[in-house]
Amino acid sequence: MIIGATRDSMSCGGARAKLPTDDMSVRRNEPNSAALHEGQGLVEFALILPVLLLLILGIVEFGRMMIIFSSVSTASRDAVRYAVSVGENSAGVPHYQDCLGIREAAAQVAVFTDPSVVITHDSDGPSGAAPVEYCQAGKDLDPIEVSLGTQISVTIIDVYNPLLPIVELPTIPISAETARTVLRDVYVK
Repeated sequence: MIIGATRDSMSCGGARAKLPTDDMSVRRNEPNSAALHEGQGLVEFALILPVLLLLILGIVEFGRMMIIFSSVSTASRDAVRYAVSVGENSAGVPHYQDCLGIREAAAQVAVFTDPSVVITHDSDGPSGAAPVEYCQAGKDLDPIEVSLGTQISVTIIDVYNPLLPIVELPTIPISAETARTVLRDVYVK
C-alpha cells in the first residue's frame, strides 16, 4: 500500500486494486456498537425507574407528614398564646373567653390541614384536678371567669392520610397540646 495515495491513484493498468474498506458486506453483518450501548442504557433506565419513583414519592410523603406535624404544633402554640395574652378583642371580650379568636389563631397557622381544636382550662395548675373543657365547638365565647394562675390548654388534632395508596398505610393521628398560664390582673407600675 502506498501511503498518501488515493483510491483513484491505486489502479494498475485499468484494473483497480481492491481495498479492504471496499467490501462493506463485512461491516454490514457486524452489529453497531453505538446502537447496542443505546439499548443497554434504555434497559438500565427501565430497571431503575420504579425504584427511583418510589424513593421520590417516599420523600414527598414524609415531607407532607412533617409539614402537617409542624403546622399542628405551631397552631397549638399560637392559639394558646392568643388565649393567655392580656387584652380584649374588638368586641371587648377578654382573649381567654374569645373562643372564636382562639380557633382563628389556630386556623391562621394550620396550613394544609383541617384540625379539630380542644380548649380546656385548669384552675389548680398542672398537678391539680382534671382539666375542664370549655369553648365547645360552635360557641363564639365562653363567659367563664378565670383567676390568675389558671392554665389554658389548647390541643390540636389532625389526621395524616397518604396521597398515593401504593402501600396500605393506616391513617396517622397527629396532635399537639400546649398549655400556658393566663396573664390576668397583673399590673405593672
